[in-house]
Amino acid sequence: MTSPSNLTLPKHTTQDKAYVKDKYDLSTKGIGSVISGGSGQPFENSPLGFCDMIDDYQQYALKSRLGIPLLYGGDAVHGMSLSKGTTLFPHNIGLGAANNPSLVEAVARATAIETSCTGVFWAFAPCVAVVGDCRWGRTYESFGDDAEAVTANGVAHIKGLQGAAIDMWGTRVSGTVAACAKHYVGDGGVAFGTGQMAEKLLDRGDVRLNEEEFKEHLRPYVAAVKAGVMSIMVSFSSVHGKQMHAHRELIEGVLRQQMGFKGLVVSDWAGHDQLREGSTPVEKLALCINAGVDMIMIPEHYNAYADHIHEALAVGLLLPARIDEACARVLRLKYQLGLFASPTAPLSNRALLPQIRCPAHLALARRAVQQSVVLLKNKAGVLPLKGVSLKHLFVCGKGANDLGLTCGGWSTSWQGASGATTEGTPIMKALTKALPRTRVTYDVYGKGLDATLHQVVLCVVSEDPPYAEWFGDRKDLALSEEDQQVLDAVTHKGIPVVVVQLAGRPLLARDDWAGTDALLHAWLPGTEGGYGIADVLLGHVKPVGRMPVGLPRDLPVAEATRQMFAHGSGLSYVEEDLHCSASIPPIFLQREST
Repeated sequence: MTSPSNLTLPKHTTQDKAYVKDKYDLSTKGIGSVISGGSGQPFENSPLGFCDMIDDYQQYALKSRLGIPLLYGGDAVHGMSLSKGTTLFPHNIGLGAANNPSLVEAVARATAIETSCTGVFWAFAPCVAVVGDCRWGRTYESFGDDAEAVTANGVAHIKGLQGAAIDMWGTRVSGTVAACAKHYVGDGGVAFGTGQMAEKLLDRGDVRLNEEEFKEHLRPYVAAVKAGVMSIMVSFSSVHGKQMHAHRELIEGVLRQQMGFKGLVVSDWAGHDQLREGSTPVEKLALCINAGVDMIMIPEHYNAYADHIHEALAVGLLLPARIDEACARVLRLKYQLGLFASPTAPLSNRALLPQIRCPAHLALARRAVQQSVVLLKNKAGVLPLKGVSLKHLFVCGKGANDLGLTCGGWSTSWQGASGATTEGTPIMKALTKALPRTRVTYDVYGKGLDATLHQVVLCVVSEDPPYAEWFGDRKDLALSEEDQQVLDAVTHKGIPVVVVQLAGRPLLARDDWAGTDALLHAWLPGTEGGYGIADVLLGHVKPVGRMPVGLPRDLPVAEATRQMFAHGSGLSYVEEDLHCSASIPPIFLQREST
């Protein structure tokens, strides 16, 4: 039993790397876990830099009174997305468009290998939210708006990350990380206008669904628990006004008792601090832990947290048995991951480093892009492009030559960034390699188009800047004014216009895409996005993706656009259109850099 007199800092805290004030705190303050938040990278942001940083932290943790190994976590949501130089796969919304659980499991397996070799053994993925409104800034983190598809793909992602079942007392299994289904529960189903961030649109809002509707948001968690998910993260959102971080009925009652979840429940980033209940930090913390949250994610004030735990125990707001229960679940997870099998060994597995961006992972990423692209319009069969007869191609739009916009948020940093943020291939580079006999002209603003010279226009629209969480909440789905001006500059010129969208949700042109001949949604395809998109454009493979989300019901758009973006919509090519006229092979077997 733990008593206030001998308590230092419970092992049920996870501390963000960016706020670790002194590495010796890992030896003396009882910190059980460290995470790299969205921007918590080492000074040298590389896989090897992560190995060095995490192994260093582990050595300090092992000098603590009990010598308990550290559990290192991070948001590896579409590959080892914390680090530069890794394979970044399509975000979940693209995998939802592919709707191929076997593919999702393979992607998660590759992610587990590239993540675990750096010493990160806990991935805050998958997001199994069921999207109710694609204006939500986290739409691209979900597999879509259909609970059945989200459930199937979520389970596949969990199996891929966690690998084969691990005996609690067994040795560490190579390439395995603990999955974390998130965000429990209903974060995708909040009512528009109830959000708690920015303009109070959607993020961290309130779920106001009836019982049957709410069950659809619970379905992925029921299946995740049955699949053996090791951890679950609580949502910032509320259910009928009750914030999830204090919702004992849904955590202890539904998740623990009804679903039978035995694993670890972790808070979101300082989630207890945002509770409206409780008049003091001590009361808020006690409410969160008593609701069933086992591990508290403390970004910065971990010394104050220790004081608050002491006080909560002293005045009876927390019982020692609850602290013991939470700590036991943390220890159990560490045993399941094999961290106690050889606790003095480094957390990293540097022997696996050559598998980062290896040919097999790059080929898998490219295949995932191919299957995620959705063809929404193809007037007069302008696609696939015929490489043999295509002499002059005009390309425009910032997204065509920007790897950061191709990857989106949660890509080497929390919000992501434009530009050459990591290794990979934007669309322009892929097309240039694929069309050696075609003159490819690029102008970001669409200037210089010559109707007597250029045969086809490829316009790549994107969401710029990239975003994550509440920064991505929107009132509408209109193209940016910059992209709309580019589109206006190239349409109605007597030249076929093909549009590729790089976005975490469907975007809408001012004319509902009437001036375009072909429209593809490529989502946020990751580092191999350029090659996978080129494969579809050039007819190496036929598009098979289907829309995983539909437009919000209250969005004022033309009926034609509503049908174009209905859930499940998508076109393909006829077999005679498929060809391999370009020089780039369907499967990519060598390392490429920007």
